Amino acid sequence: MEKDTKGVSMSKKFDWRMVLLFIALLCVTVGCASNVKGASSDKAIVKAEKRAEKVKAKKSYYGALRVKGTYLTDQKGKKVVLKGISTHGLQWFPEYVNEKTFRDLHDTFHMNLVRLALYTDENGYCSGGDKKELEKVIDRGVRAATKHQMYVIIDWHVLHDLTPKKYEKQAKSFFKKMAKKYRKNPHVIYEICNEPNGGTGWEEIRSYAKKIIPVIHKYNKNAVVLVGTPNWSQELLDAAKNPLPKTGKYKNVMYTLHFYATTHRDELRTKLKQAHEQKLPVFVSEFGICDASGNGSIDKQQANQWMALLNQYKISYANWSLCNKDEAASFLKPSCKKLYGFKTSDLSTSGKWLTKVLTGSGKVTAKTKTNTEIIASKKADAHLWVKAKVTGEWESNGKQFLQYSLSLRNDGSKDIKDWQVKLSFKTKVKIVNHWNGNAQVNGKTITLTPVDYNRTAVSGSTIADIGLIICYEKRP
Repeated sequence: MEKDTKGVSMSKKFDWRMVLLFIALLCVTVGCASNVKGASSDKAIVKAEKRAEKVKAKKSYYGALRVKGTYLTDQKGKKVVLKGISTHGLQWFPEYVNEKTFRDLHDTFHMNLVRLALYTDENGYCSGGDKKELEKVIDRGVRAATKHQMYVIIDWHVLHDLTPKKYEKQAKSFFKKMAKKYRKNPHVIYEICNEPNGGTGWEEIRSYAKKIIPVIHKYNKNAVVLVGTPNWSQELLDAAKNPLPKTGKYKNVMYTLHFYATTHRDELRTKLKQAHEQKLPVFVSEFGICDASGNGSIDKQQANQWMALLNQYKISYANWSLCNKDEAASFLKPSCKKLYGFKTSDLSTSGKWLTKVLTGSGKVTAKTKTNTEIIASKKADAHLWVKAKVTGEWESNGKQFLQYSLSLRNDGSKDIKDWQVKLSFKTKVKIVNHWNGNAQVNGKTITLTPVDYNRTAVSGSTIADIGLIICYEKRP
């Protein structure tokens, strides 16, 4: 988190008179009537209830990761997105790094990423903290994340030390120890400098990175490494002008962007768009929906615009922070003393927003007049429900943009294959992006169909996280 950065809101109030969404679900006859026995073994990405959580768990882990072009991918080059949360400083809140907490983060909140924030300064690893104890906390976190099929970032949390050069010697020793210890663990990602600031330029960061990355890759040549950028990890374009080499000792490198929605708005989003166009691989290893201090007011509208852009570019992210500190960015309320078994009433405003984004439960944006839940049509013995939620809305260059999150639940006794969803609008629309489903537009109608891993709607479970971004011309 930075202390103070200016931002200007460009958001507009959405005019719901233009578009009203109607949803009809059609079960394609192929496989629908004939598939009547037993439960499918299809490993679809699902948002299931407790009895189906094991199915979802298998799809939250993608094996060893790679960086291919602009994207994070699995070993086969398929794009993946990690979504989760960052701890606060391990010297202050180590109690949240435990197996039961991580289990809940994965099973209840659908996270597949945890970031372990190891402060270097502020009584941290390099300034009076108990190194052995902090390393034990990290090991506990790595083990818990690995057990629950999550990825884990070991974050060298540069902040008040301003430049990673200050503790470069200690960084070399630390990352050598971590890389050697976890050399066979594909769950581990290394973040070598959190937020360089105080005038620290890209060339200084680049010089540091060229010394630290080979230390890590000596023991794990394919480990993904995250590199901070100047000005509290906001100046992506500085890195884009002179990135690290993309082969040899420096492959599988991504560059971090941090934002806080109340402070950072269109200007920083424009930088992200430009960096993406310049093929810079970006990872949002920290963000919040309040101001840049980690406190202050919350701006859900700006946060939703950020989420829409991250989804569009398939950028992974970790929200700040997993603790009950009395500040706006915390996941939990100060009154919550639990370490696991969290209920909605235990979550802060930020925590509730993140939960809705990750699970699709409830509305993320403010009031709408759209009827977004209906009972689907029946086919054979299947009972399929469709739920569509508006999770983002914004205006740009005279066009109105909408982001939808859809889920399909099969309450019937039989599996359904080759489902189809039709979305009808009152005006012609264009598809900007879509994920976890195929999408085709014909005038005022968009048809969604499955991809290979969610082709079957398994009896008693839910296919979640089907995403769609559309736009249309806004009337004067």
